[in-house]
Amino acid sequence: MVLIFAVALSIASSAAFLYFLGPRGSHPTLDEIRPLAQRVVAAYQQLSAASVDRRSALAKALSGPSLVLEWPVAAPHEVQGHQPGFLVELQALVQAELHDPGERVEVDLAPPPGSSSADKMAVPPSFGEPPPAGGFQQREPPIELSLRFNDGSWLAVYAADWMPNRFLLYDLLSRVIPVSLVCILLFIGLVIGFTRPLARLGAAAERLGRDENVPLLTESGAAEMRATARAFNQMQVRLKRLIDDRTQMLAALSHDLKTPLTRLRLRAEFVDDTDLQEMILADLQEMKAIVDSTLAFARGEAQEEPREAMDLADLLQSLAESRADCGAGVRYQGPAHLTVRARPIALRRALNNLLDNAVTYGGSARLRLYQSPAAIAIEVEDDGPGIPEDQLELVFRPYVRLESSRSRETGGVGLGLTIARTVFRSEGGDVKLANLNQKGLRATATLPLTALSSALGRTPADLQL
Repeated sequence: MVLIFAVALSIASSAAFLYFLGPRGSHPTLDEIRPLAQRVVAAYQQLSAASVDRRSALAKALSGPSLVLEWPVAAPHEVQGHQPGFLVELQALVQAELHDPGERVEVDLAPPPGSSSADKMAVPPSFGEPPPAGGFQQREPPIELSLRFNDGSWLAVYAADWMPNRFLLYDLLSRVIPVSLVCILLFIGLVIGFTRPLARLGAAAERLGRDENVPLLTESGAAEMRATARAFNQMQVRLKRLIDDRTQMLAALSHDLKTPLTRLRLRAEFVDDTDLQEMILADLQEMKAIVDSTLAFARGEAQEEPREAMDLADLLQSLAESRADCGAGVRYQGPAHLTVRARPIALRRALNNLLDNAVTYGGSARLRLYQSPAAIAIEVEDDGPGIPEDQLELVFRPYVRLESSRSRETGGVGLGLTIARTVFRSEGGDVKLANLNQKGLRATATLPLTALSSALGRTPADLQL
């Protein structure tokens, strides 16, 4: 409808412009009629200087296809009615050249070819033929000028095709293009006004995909856009309520399971069979580890930690040094300092999980921090057995453990990678796994460049590591 409105407005405005200003705009300008005035004055002066018996022959000799001179002719009557502006200007130019006070020059449009009048002589049939139908060329109407000599006789000058051809297409475009440009600009403004709420909706959906605790969308714009924004806000509120309810239920369930597990552990101490007692205690210990990890995961999901500026490089170096002090071979490679805006506790926990996996299953880890063209990247590599290619995404599901490549003796419950990916995705990044060529696994965690530019107040193009 906006497009139809813009096109209709453009056509209507152009038609109105041509209707009201077209007739005046199509008339010759002062500069265009000046050469005709000079030709008429020059012919008049030559005939005025010639003797009376030679004027008729000289008038025929000076005549041409576009300028016909006739002498003598009957005196013209005074022109009645309103004359076009360019005829008044032509008369004024001729009078100025002849220093005439206004008594010796009369200007009017010539009658049609072949017509006769009691007041005017018949125009020669070969003069002033109308332009052919069709085409874009415009020809000015023939003009009749009557000039009186000092002896009282009158000279008639008929002018046709007295100016270069003008193109109606050019005149049309010169009028339509400005109006159309205004309509197009108006159309663009309307489209931007309609699409800006869509852009805000897309940005809000992107933010909601990273973090459900984002402000609600402003309901503005057209009625349809306000309804869409209202529906999106309602969806966001319901989604957050669903996540909160699920998290609270998970936390409550994990918390409530700790009490019966403790009772079962106490009762297992009274079992006389030593082997059976050890198996029961091992199972209870594993259940306790699962409950503790689930409770920690639920608490981490429910916690609304604010984002703040932090030194990511310093955090990675401290994690590497703490594991090196415990005898694990962890090497860090990257810049000495790199400030980002993130949630420090959640990010430390996610990086701890990635490093723990690498050290546990590979014995050592190589930790690298660098900036790629699209994001900030953290790589954690190990020399472990790796993961089958068809299961690289499966390990990110909660409580998934791959027995073929990961030992169950380690005490993990399958939430480490889940937590790591959840944290990085909430920051707008991601975590991906890939097997190395020879042996080992590489975990690549990314953060968007906006996290870096927001913390430093600079654009990504200004940043160099």
